[in-house]
Amino acid sequence: MDTLKLIKEDRAIYSLRTQEGLLKRRRRYTLIDLYAGAGGMSLGFSKRFGHLFIPIWANDFNEYCVKTYNANFGPHCTAGDIVDILESRKKNIPKADVVSVAHPAKDSAS
Repeated sequence: MDTLKLIKEDRAIYSLRTQEGLLKRRRRYTLIDLYAGAGGMSLGFSKRFGHLFIPIWANDFNEYCVKTYNANFGPHCTAGDIVDILESRKKNIPKADVVSVAHPAKDSAS
């Protein structure tokens, strides 16, 4: 593809995003954020950055991160090991358009 064409397309999308043109579209996408931490990935997908994503469920094993996430995005972040949550099926995980999976932090002791 022509480089100039790509640059024009990028500029058009950037212009829509910065002028909140993307937010005026009808379709909003739902987002699940795994290994969410305090919600940096969800923030990047949010309308604060001109995107059409609505976070509906998140997970992190760190209680402090979950409290911070919920304070910023609403009470839909669940604390616990995602493997245990999936195995127990006690938590109803909703369907979403996008699942964001950040790389989980490695244990510093290993």
